[in-house]
Amino acid sequence: MISEPSRHCTVELQALPSRIGQVRRIVSAQLRYWHLDSLIEPAALGVTELLANVHRHAEPDKTCTVEIELLLDRLTVVSTTTIRARPRSVRPARPRRAGAVSL
Repeated sequence: MISEPSRHCTVELQALPSRIGQVRRIVSAQLRYWHLDSLIEPAALGVTELLANVHRHAEPDKTCTVEIELLLDRLTVVSTTTIRARPRSVRPARPRRAGAVSL
């Protein structure tokens, strides 16, 4: 039996550098409202990283949705975009041998 219903908040925005601080403040205020002050800093840091990734990789539309949900004792922060393309796979660089010189 669930003793407390889930709590949910959704924000739709353009993932632009100028908006990241605003969304951090929205998430912080929502977590304070839910009396989850101890989660504000890690959640705000996570939102910053999620939005930076959307800004870096979502082309041409930077529109995304940030959702935060508290269900029992688990806080989930998710960002989604409307982009249907699969991300490109990038091969990692080969490690250099010790003492190798590149020109």
